[in-house]
Amino acid sequence: MLKNKIVSKLFDTINKLSSSEEEEQEEQDKANKEGPKEAIETVREYIVSIPNETKPLKFATEKSLLICIYTVRTEGLYPFILYLLHKATNEEVNFIAMPPTTTDFKCAAIGSKKIKYAVQAYLRSALPGLAFTYAGFCETPANNIIIYSGEQNMADLNADYVWATAYEIFNKKKVMEYELHKSITIFFILNSEFLRLKTPTNRIYESPLVGYYSSTDTCAYSEMDIYRETIIPALGKCYYLFMDMPHKQSSETSILRIVFFAGRMGLYVDNINYEHINNERINDYINYDSIFCREYKRYIIQNYNQHILLF
Repeated sequence: MLKNKIVSKLFDTINKLSSSEEEEQEEQDKANKEGPKEAIETVREYIVSIPNETKPLKFATEKSLLICIYTVRTEGLYPFILYLLHKATNEEVNFIAMPPTTTDFKCAAIGSKKIKYAVQAYLRSALPGLAFTYAGFCETPANNIIIYSGEQNMADLNADYVWATAYEIFNKKKVMEYELHKSITIFFILNSEFLRLKTPTNRIYESPLVGYYSSTDTCAYSEMDIYRETIIPALGKCYYLFMDMPHKQSSETSILRIVFFAGRMGLYVDNINYEHINNERINDYINYDSIFCREYKRYIIQNYNQHILLF
């Protein structure tokens, strides 16, 4: 039976960030039935759970200082949160570290104004195009972490930095080819609520996944686009995204990093005997907003407005 070949999976059961509480699940089910084809009316209304947001900045012990900068993008179907990470090495990303030469003081021994002043002065020199405001702080066993809300033109970001999604941090444990420094993992284990956004009524917004698209467009990166294509004959033309970052086929190939809202996701099981494929099977997949193709290592999204280009 066709139903045995397709496993209906809501995004909440795939993304570990989603809540398991019954009430939240019912609300998410209702939203997924409607599909992500139209944005929530209150898309610009969200709550960010920032550690120690309402408490005065004060570190109890002396440790190295890291800077966590986040931003919320709202131009998609739903708002989603990003975190600015520094490419500390060719293989690893971390929060932004305050250089020892700029911090000849002990964070636990001086006032909050001096800490903020030193951090802001450093950020202005390191990221001159960044607009930022103080948001909160956290102390982990190894680091003192100060949190800022920031906004910057995504296309103008310094190549030494990258905006990371909650999905990459929590589920993939890496951003593109970069591994996460253990400081990031420890911080978000202690502050998992900071990884998701909520509505004013305390409902959790869907957190987007990340896929990749190989493009041969010759235009500027910001003008590149995704296109429908036929890879799995049974499904016809769709928007196909790689699950993992593919290798460049040539110097003319560009790899686009894509955020997408999965909505109601189905599982595609390959049927090698294409003689038995018919329109009924194809129509059944249309009921899903996205499809997980394990054998092809691809995601499929049904609607163009489910995706946003990341830089």
